[in-house]
This record gives sequence, structure tokens and C-alpha cells, in this order.
Amino acid sequence: PPRPTRSLTLFPSATPFRSVPPTIDAATDTATVTPGTPSAPITGNDTINGAGPVTPGPGGNVELTPVTVPEGLTLDKDTGIVSVSPGTLPGTYTIVYTICQVSNPSVCDTATATIIVPPTIDAATDTATITPGNPSAPITGNDTINGAGPVTPGPGGNVKLTPVTVPEG
Repeated sequence: PPRPTRSLTLFPSATPFRSVPPTIDAATDTATVTPGTPSAPITGNDTINGAGPVTPGPGGNVELTPVTVPEGLTLDKDTGIVSVSPGTLPGTYTIVYTICQVSNPSVCDTATATIIVPPTIDAATDTATITPGNPSAPITGNDTINGAGPVTPGPGGNVKLTPVTVPEG
């Protein structure tokens, strides 16, 4: 019986195969974070090989390492969330962090996150019994500014007191 023949045709490739090294991009961030309220993850705009966002923490695809975190701020390395402690002064703070790919730990990038802490005022509700002809205790005695109190209304103070509802009498 005749033997079947097989043929193989090879075509030269116009572009030779190249290995593309993995890339990671820790992007710059700016966030306003009020004391006591966590931020969105600062890793939310970071990417691996152009895809994102990255996922820090156990089971994630990056390891997050805080490099510089100012006093009063914390950066959770498992979530990428920034928290500001009550009493932290208002201002602009800088956090520096590095992310490295879990599957290839030599692939890393460092970024800066600018955190803006706005001033906060907590005007607490008051209940008072007032005897006619006698002044009440200051209604601002339990109010705080930036987590510290009491506030000081009036000239030279740190707050402006504006009555909203004042009953007659």
C-alpha cells in the first residue's frame, strides 16, 4: 500500500517573539480625608501590566509597603486605606508607599499620596435649664474643633458663633 505523505510549510514571522517584562505603576494620588473617616484605597489607580486596580493584602496581587507616613495618619497595608486620627491638625500631608508584584517581587514602584485634612467642627447638642436672670453655662463647652475642645467663640477665638434658632423670651 502507498504511504501517505505529509507536508509542513513554515512561514517566517514579520515580528520576532520578544519577552515583555512585567510592569507596575503606583500612580500619584490626592485625597481629602476627614479625621475619623477612612479614605478610598490609595492603590485604586495603581496598575500591573496596564490593568488595575491592584489588590493589596492577603490573596492580593501586590504587597503594599508604607515608606513615609506622617504622625496622625495611618496607611493600612492590607487595604490601601488611609485613616486620620481625631485631633490631627488640618493641613496637607504626604504619604510615600511602594507596591511590589506578589508573583514577581522585584517588580516594584513607589508613589506619593497627598492627603488633605480639612478643619472639622463638632457642635454638640446641648440641653440646659435656665433660671430667669441667671446666665447658662456656655453652650460651646462640649463643642470641638479638629477633635479638641472646647472651642472659643468671640474676638481672638477659633470659631464664629452664629445663632440659628433662638426662642423669644
